[in-house]
Amino acid sequence: MTQAQTHIAKEYETIYILRPDVDADSADKVQGRVAEVIAREAGKMVKVEAWGRRKLAYPVNKQKKGVYVYVKYVGKGGLVSELER
Repeated sequence: MTQAQTHIAKEYETIYILRPDVDADSADKVQGRVAEVIAREAGKMVKVEAWGRRKLAYPVNKQKKGVYVYVKYVGKGGLVSELER
């Protein structure tokens, strides 16, 4: 694999889940941090969709619901690991 092939930007999707009692202000702060990480890693946001409050597949910390947010973005491989961190 050549140097140029290892740095090709790809399209990624991430879904993150917030606590069900999160207020709009806090949700906006999280979205801002996600956008900041993507920009810092030379990525580009393609789409953000707030899917709203939904039932979790199984309880997490005694919570049965969560606020789902879908993010589609373009970037290099290191961006995904940085975003997950």
